[in-house]
Amino acid sequence: MNCYPLVSVIIPNYNHAPFLKERIDSVLNQSYRNFEVILLDDYSTDNSREIIESYRGHEKISHIEFNTMNSGSTFKQWEKGINIAKGEWIWIAESDDVAHNNFLSILTQYLTDNASIVFCRSQIITENGEKLDEFNPSNNEVAVSFDLKGDLFVEQNMILNNSISNASSVIFSRNKYLKEVSIPPYYKLSGDYLAYLQLSKNSNVIFESRALNFYRIHSNTVRNRHVNKTPKEAINNVKFLIKNYPYIKKQIFDKWIFNLASNEYQFERIIDQLMIYYFLFKEGQLLYYLKSKYNNAN
Repeated sequence: MNCYPLVSVIIPNYNHAPFLKERIDSVLNQSYRNFEVILLDDYSTDNSREIIESYRGHEKISHIEFNTMNSGSTFKQWEKGINIAKGEWIWIAESDDVAHNNFLSILTQYLTDNASIVFCRSQIITENGEKLDEFNPSNNEVAVSFDLKGDLFVEQNMILNNSISNASSVIFSRNKYLKEVSIPPYYKLSGDYLAYLQLSKNSNVIFESRALNFYRIHSNTVRNRHVNKTPKEAINNVKFLIKNYPYIKKQIFDKWIFNLASNEYQFERIIDQLMIYYFLFKEGQLLYYLKSKYNNAN
């Protein structure tokens, strides 16, 4: 493999003007220099366009595109950027996040023909850039660097939910994405989770435990805009797991039972999960048991 492969950095933006300059600069200032930047704006109503236009002509900006109407999904912007991209590897640098200037130089050291995903730890920052706790195991994050076969990565890290907490922390193979990934058009929130499940098949997944990505939490995140609009996505994701990783069906079942029944932080999500269980497994006894757990806890 080329020691310095071209990385296509896609920055899909929608109404993130307060954070946009810091984000773009954190990409342009990467110590690794073999990259192109694709700036996409999904019909923002703030002054994002003005900020983006100020970068036109920069040697690293290969493409700028403004939608004439809002697409309704960041994953449609992903697809657009990936089809425009020229690089072997893709970095979806979400427009409200920030990267360490060695993000690419460190993660590209791990690239191999066998790997489809390389990602690092994310550290949460506030709207004003204040750094919060770097690692919170209750959020299903992983703790130690690894290089795993994709099936083992899914079994150990992706059964309960998406352990890759932020898309900005990932670089992935463009060729494998084009071959393996299909995100339904109705997806608003968890298309990244589905993409990682699809990319993990027959490939390695590599994790760097240093926090090189800074994931901003604020009121206008995609997660906050679509938090109550994802049951159909959740059902589809579990269907994919069961169909493509049938040998871990029992682990899926057992792990979700344990977490939903024993960890209080999961109770607020229990109704959606009960619906998924009922739809997929028709487990009447489990439904009754978890409902009683939920009622007792509240």
